[in-house]
Amino acid sequence: RSTQYATRNPQYAVFTHTTQADWMAADRRLLDVRTLDALGTPYGWDDDPRGAVRLRSSPGPWTPHPENPLIEPGADEAWDNAEISEAQVVYDGLQYHAWSAGRKRGPPRLKMPLDEAYARSADGIVWEKPNATDAVAQRPVLVRGATGSYDENMITAPYVLYDGQRYWMWFGAVDFRADWSINLATSEDGQRWIKHADNPLLIETHDQRWDAVYLTETAVLYDGQGFRMWYNGASATTETLLGYATSPD
Repeated sequence: RSTQYATRNPQYAVFTHTTQADWMAADRRLLDVRTLDALGTPYGWDDDPRGAVRLRSSPGPWTPHPENPLIEPGADEAWDNAEISEAQVVYDGLQYHAWSAGRKRGPPRLKMPLDEAYARSADGIVWEKPNATDAVAQRPVLVRGATGSYDENMITAPYVLYDGQRYWMWFGAVDFRADWSINLATSEDGQRWIKHADNPLLIETHDQRWDAVYLTETAVLYDGQGFRMWYNGASATTETLLGYATSPD
């Protein structure tokens, strides 16, 4: 989680995934991929022996649920009445938890900043947002930072792991200089989050690197010895590519 420990591997920056079909058509033998649901894959999955998720190499039989959409933007003047997107779902053994980016509807031609929303479900189909009796009633569970901070503009694309005691969220953020970064927050209940003191963990470099001007949308795996991260990145001259980074802690 410390910036000095984040090691990028340029070997993995050769596969584009502007669409999931493009990624699935690539040569996956060189990619040690065990969890990529942050990329929004429409493909099936199997249980990895170490507790992660492993993609199948062929599509599974998917049928849209008759009650879609399951989670909708807030009503009236709610802070997330414009959109919710980039959802991440975790099942903790008792219930389902979902985090997503949300924003309020602004004036015409003005897109408001993003914060992180939360919802929960007993069956993964019927969802509820925290109600008015909760201490975190109807507001974002993770919000932008103060003026001048790395996440002053917006935070987005949450990716959450649960270790049995604590939730770990990696999220993308951008400031008003349009500098993107990847960051970490932790929570004991999935609703009250503490941003890590060493944020940002990965930041733009503004040089000739392939990910010099954009990095976000992570997928993270803990393999028993350290964390492996896949993330979206881009330079001023390339399309979005898939990057890889590692951290021992």
